[in-house]
Amino acid sequence: MAFVGIEFKDDADEEIALVHTSWLTPSKTSVLWPPYKTSAKLKKALITSEEPNQYLWKKYPIKRVFFTCDDYIKAQKKLKKSEATSDLQTTDVEEEFSKKRVVKKPRTFSSSSSDENEPPTKLNRPPKIVVTSNKLVLPPLVSEDISQLSEVYPSTSTALTTSVSRFNTSTLQNESVQVIATSQNLPSTSRVTHPSNFAEQVFIEIKKIREQLKEISGVLKQSVNSCGVINLAEDCPVEFPINTEVDLQNLEKYLCSEQKQNELSSYLATLGGDSTTTKTNKILKFLITNELASTYNFAGQSNKKPFSKLILKTVLVHAVQLRSPSVTDNDVSKIIKVWLKHANDRIKDKLRKSSMQLEKKK
Repeated sequence: MAFVGIEFKDDADEEIALVHTSWLTPSKTSVLWPPYKTSAKLKKALITSEEPNQYLWKKYPIKRVFFTCDDYIKAQKKLKKSEATSDLQTTDVEEEFSKKRVVKKPRTFSSSSSDENEPPTKLNRPPKIVVTSNKLVLPPLVSEDISQLSEVYPSTSTALTTSVSRFNTSTLQNESVQVIATSQNLPSTSRVTHPSNFAEQVFIEIKKIREQLKEISGVLKQSVNSCGVINLAEDCPVEFPINTEVDLQNLEKYLCSEQKQNELSSYLATLGGDSTTTKTNKILKFLITNELASTYNFAGQSNKKPFSKLILKTVLVHAVQLRSPSVTDNDVSKIIKVWLKHANDRIKDKLRKSSMQLEKKK
């Protein structure tokens, strides 16, 4: 590393300072000055060879370079001597000064972080960065650099969003703020993109909701169509549950009308049930007794009558589908088969319970 003693240009008091060589511009006609307000932070920046920040460091013109030194302590001694004379050479070899001038009081930095304890200096501080509503107003130097970038990237976005450090009057705070510079063209990689799977997740949820709404819509549609039909029609020729084949055939004739079928289906749909099986079994129990059911099976095999041929079967399936539109005919048919198959078992259970009750009464 190398330290350089410089004299600022356009300074009536001929202010001098010790800077790092990396802070000088390539032409060595200007220096980038850090925005630190304490000697401790400035010293740390010098010793650690801190890289200048083009957006936060202010550029000042320099008149000349007095010396170059690789050792920080030697550079400090040379700086003190340079305050006594302006004829210091740029080599590390100490030379005699033949011409003296009035010794000026060395400029020092206060170790306190308070602005009130710092000694006054003629060197202008870098301009303050004004922060309003988390938006940073950049100094002219930053805007110029952004304009240069826009020439290199002519086909990119029109705004720059980046993070910088904001400092207050007493201490430098690492607080992320939003910087917005009005530049017409910058690399499009600065744009923030949302996760690619976000849209897919939203689509899946919407699809689920649509399916649910479709099912609800079907229920509401059937409810509207059956509005007002909450009881059995007065002209129904039978009483439920049907116990004889004669009554069942009379009901079949009655159900030849499609309107009558819809009316009965609408009523049967009100019997309730949590599942498709429960709904179907409740309707069957309401329609026919176990004694009549024992004379039927679904296909009409084993000398039994086919329940699948009855109009009542169609009415039953339609009633279940009014409450569960997604249920198919085959789903309901399987439940009917099982219920008819166990008709004799239910009869036996009923007789056994009756006999047990009679014994208890004795």
